Amino acid sequence: MIKGFSKLVSLVFHPLFIITYVTVFYLAVDPYGFGVPTIGTQVPFILMIFFTTAIIPIIAVLLMKFLGLVQSLELKDAKERIGPYIITGIFYIWLTVNLFNSSEVPKLYVIFILGSAIGLFVSFFINNFTKISAHGVGMGGMLGFFLLLLQSPVQKIWLEISSSQAIGIPVIFIFLLAVFLTGLVGTSRLLLKAHEAKEVFQGILVGISSIFFAMAFIGM
Repeated sequence: MIKGFSKLVSLVFHPLFIITYVTVFYLAVDPYGFGVPTIGTQVPFILMIFFTTAIIPIIAVLLMKFLGLVQSLELKDAKERIGPYIITGIFYIWLTVNLFNSSEVPKLYVIFILGSAIGLFVSFFINNFTKISAHGVGMGGMLGFFLLLLQSPVQKIWLEISSSQAIGIPVIFIFLLAVFLTGLVGTSRLLLKAHEAKEVFQGILVGISSIFFAMAFIGM
């Protein structure tokens, strides 16, 4: 049962889905930052992000499996990850370039996308020498995003109870939830024996550091 739950957690919080989760979250709490009144008007944008950062890489891995270039969809061998890293990295860079000069997205979001691209390429480099947790990198990038969000004007997330009432949840609580989820994902990877503890911690460190490198490059 624990192993099954760990597999579910690893799937739900697969690094390919993290950018989409953060995109939906940011649009939900600050749609005006994207120049729209509600998240509903940005569904095409969300789908574009999901297709670019998740669907295309998944299709690429499936094709590589079909052609016999990888033995498992889990990409347990470090060498099998090289191709998917390159393909995913190309689309991350393409997305970053297209958003970099856009006035329709918040700077923090551009920082997150660039940081995700940096984290991916750093992982690719490290992967040539030793194993690193891609899940850790993804969750670390999410943590880095929330750390920067704490410094932004968005300090509360408003949840509507009724047409006249809403509850404001401080962003710090959402950050703490992200910390909990990161620990849950990391523990799941350890229980599945997919990584050693140092590989998970290295991944988280790379993810967080990449966001701050992106911030240093772009500026807040």
